[in-house]
Amino acid sequence: MTLRATVSNSDHRFWPGRFVNIRLVLNTIHQAVLIPATAPQMAANGSFVYVVKQDSTAEQRPVTLGQRQGDLIVVKSGVTTTANTW
Repeated sequence: MTLRATVSNSDHRFWPGRFVNIRLVLNTIHQAVLIPATAPQMAANGSFVYVVKQDSTAEQRPVTLGQRQGDLIVVKSGVTTTANTW
């Protein structure tokens, strides 16, 4: 997205005509499940991840993905969190 703005520059920190990268927070998803963006795989019927179960076996689980935040991605459905005591 390209935006244009006018800002005061009394301390001369900004050079005229220069570009900056900004991050605009549009909303906050509370208690979102975040996983590495490289974890989800794609299959013919949608995205999935592998989940390690209590018995140390892996299970393939379909997921619905949301927005990406840096190297993480939101899982809207398919994976929940549980409180683990390590």
